[in-house]
Amino acid sequence: MAGPLATGVRLEPGTEPFGANTGAAELRGMLDRFPESDRGRTVITARAAAEPAA
Repeated sequence: MAGPLATGVRLEPGTEPFGANTGAAELRGMLDRFPESDRGRTVITARAAAEPAA
């Protein structure tokens, strides 16, 4: 299991694991590296901007 539906963005086109033919351990590594990727930073920034102000 890769996590909840909201984390599915880590498997979309343009991400490291998309289309990768690799084992589970390497896939976990790719998923763990997502936040440091360009796409990961973009997603994190967009989600933070979309959160209602407290």
